[in-house]
Amino acid sequence: MRTNRWGALVALMMAVVAVQGCGSDDEGGTGMVTGTVILDDGASPEGVEIESLDTESTVFADAQGRFTLKDLKAGTQTLQAVHPGYEVQQREVEVKRGETTDVSITLKRLKHKVSGTVLLEGASSHEGITVTLEDTAFSTTTDAQGRFVFEGVVPGAYILVASKDGYEEQLKVLAVIEDTAVEPLTLPVMEEVSLDGIVYLSDDGSPVGVSLVIEGTAYSTTIDSSSGYFRFTDVPPGAYTLAVSKPGYITQTRAVTVGGEVSTYFFSLERSPGLVE
Repeated sequence: MRTNRWGALVALMMAVVAVQGCGSDDEGGTGMVTGTVILDDGASPEGVEIESLDTESTVFADAQGRFTLKDLKAGTQTLQAVHPGYEVQQREVEVKRGETTDVSITLKRLKHKVSGTVLLEGASSHEGITVTLEDTAFSTTTDAQGRFVFEGVVPGAYILVASKDGYEEQLKVLAVIEDTAVEPLTLPVMEEVSLDGIVYLSDDGSPVGVSLVIEGTAYSTTIDSSSGYFRFTDVPPGAYTLAVSKPGYITQTRAVTVGGEVSTYFFSLERSPGLVE
């Protein structure tokens, strides 16, 4: 009887070992994960790094965002997708032995805040300065303290432009890789210069009464001398269009530059065709 009991005990132990062995076999199996990475701004997902944190297996997405992780241990695996300029994403997937699990991952573009101060030389209020990030939709104006802020700026290189009438424009190159505080800028008062010239009439008539207007501005004058001389003073440097007219004569418009190499301009007005005095 004792021999039979020992035989039964040995048989039971062997059965337990066999069952445990089968369980280990299942847990040691591997599976595969395939998937697609999408960048939410529509950029190419090529080169996005996908890693299984549990096995440290790493692959990179192709131009269509596809990737494959092979020989992953069966069970729950944590995948991590990383790409410069985008938020890191983690995704848990259930890997089954001998099967392929499909997954889709979307990476969101990182966005930052750009803020700073722009001041006007010699002014007590710094309100109304236009601040833009060149070639983007980001544009705003400063408050009375000269402060400005842009929200939602994606990482990259930008040219910040600060401008206001009567002041010299200022530029600053920015590399936005995180929330960025721009060093204070000061806009110098624009030096005002003059624009002058002489107007002649082709029929030797008197230039008195000729009207001159710098288009798009409040600058205008009328010639009151037979010499035809005119002069605009305190005009900010820049490119303008000057219109010259007199009843009975063909109006002339010309591009002029204030503060450029040429400071004196000459005009000759032609008589209007068919005009009979």
